[in-house]
Amino acid sequence: MPSPGASSLKHLSRRKKAPFLRTILIAAVALPIPAFAASPLPPLVETVVKNDAKRTAALIREGADVNVFQEGMDTPLVEAVDREPSKFNLEILKLLLGAKDIQVNKYSALSMGSYVWERTPLIAAAYNGNAEAVKLLLAKGAKVDLTDTYYPISDVLEPEPRSTALTWAATRGHYDVVVLLVEAGARIE
Repeated sequence: MPSPGASSLKHLSRRKKAPFLRTILIAAVALPIPAFAASPLPPLVETVVKNDAKRTAALIREGADVNVFQEGMDTPLVEAVDREPSKFNLEILKLLLGAKDIQVNKYSALSMGSYVWERTPLIAAAYNGNAEAVKLLLAKGAKVDLTDTYYPISDVLEPEPRSTALTWAATRGHYDVVVLLVEAGARIE
C-alpha cells in the first residue's frame, strides 16, 4: 500500500526538469514507514508537553516519578517551565512543585542536534523570561547560581561557556527576571 501523499509525489516527479526524481520517489514510496506504537516520552513528560493539567494531576496522584529522567529529554519540571510566558501553564507547574519528592534543582539533558544542553528548571524558566515560574521555583528552593552545560556530542566541536539563570535572563533581555534573580542573591560577575 503506498504511503500517504504518494500520488502527489509521483505527480511532482513527472515534471520534465526532474526525471531522476521519479526513480528516487518511487523507491522511497515503496519503503515501509515504521509505525510508532507508543510515545518515546515518559507518560508524565508527555502530559506536560501536551499541556494536559488534568492528566498530569492524575499521574502524580497515581505515583508517577515527578523527577523522571530520560537521556536526551527534559524532566517534567524543566518541560513545564521551558515555555514562553504566554504558553506557560501555571496549574501544571503548581502540581509538579506540590509533589512530595520534587527536586527543583535537578538537571535535565536535552539533545539539541550536535549539542546536549544540561540545565535546571530555573535556568529554563529564566531563558524564556518566565517570571512567574522563576518566582515559584525560587520559593521552592531553587539555587540561583547553578550553571548549565552546553556541550557537543562529538569531539569536533568545543563546549560552550557555562551560564547561570541570571546570565540567560540578562542576555535575552528578560529584565524582570534579572531583578528577581538578583534579589534572590544571584552573583553578578
